[in-house]
Amino acid sequence: LATKVLQGAILQAKQNASLIFGLLSHICYENNELLKAQEFANRAYKEDKKNYLALLTLANLNYDAKNYEIALNYYKLASKICSDSLPKVGMAKSYSKLNKNKKSRKIYEKLLKKDFEDTDLLIGAIKIYPQRTEYYLSKTISLDITNIEVWLGLAKLAINDKNYKMAETFLNKAYYIDENNFKYYYYLSLLLNAKGDIEKSKQALIKCSRLNSDYEMSIELESIKYEQ
Repeated sequence: LATKVLQGAILQAKQNASLIFGLLSHICYENNELLKAQEFANRAYKEDKKNYLALLTLANLNYDAKNYEIALNYYKLASKICSDSLPKVGMAKSYSKLNKNKKSRKIYEKLLKKDFEDTDLLIGAIKIYPQRTEYYLSKTISLDITNIEVWLGLAKLAINDKNYKMAETFLNKAYYIDENNFKYYYYLSLLLNAKGDIEKSKQALIKCSRLNSDYEMSIELESIKYEQ
């Protein structure tokens, strides 16, 4: 509905075309319409190089495509325009992917002091303060109950604590959110393996590998590895 309203607005307010295109790019990205998101973001950026939503969308698209250097540059430009935490978290994530962990950690630590209520920030904070994992996960759930990363994180904690019934509950919630998430099948394999169901554990691990071939998976259940 928002998309239709904005597309109609373009004809009536051409002087605001850049703002409208930027908002359309953001909406399309959130709706997983990536080609449209790219098109609208490019049009908005062409009209105005300082269009915040266009820069953020271009950054997110490049991050998802693993173009981390390009994504980082767009996040940096977006962060100069708006003090919002989103581009800064994007910068931290990009630095992490580029193995510049000191820069990534510095950004996370600075943002955490300001207590931004951002799910990506809180999940990223776990890497900085692993001893506070349970706190950050529970806080993230309070902000976004549909965040699959949180439920998977809770499942991992439960498996580590050998609380398999609770781990199964968390994994069921993750499955409901996205049944094709490869990480779900990885943690399911860990749970099944811990419960002694080796054959089903192996099947889950194979399913995980099929869903994401970029991740190296070991079928040797005695030493399952997960490389990110």
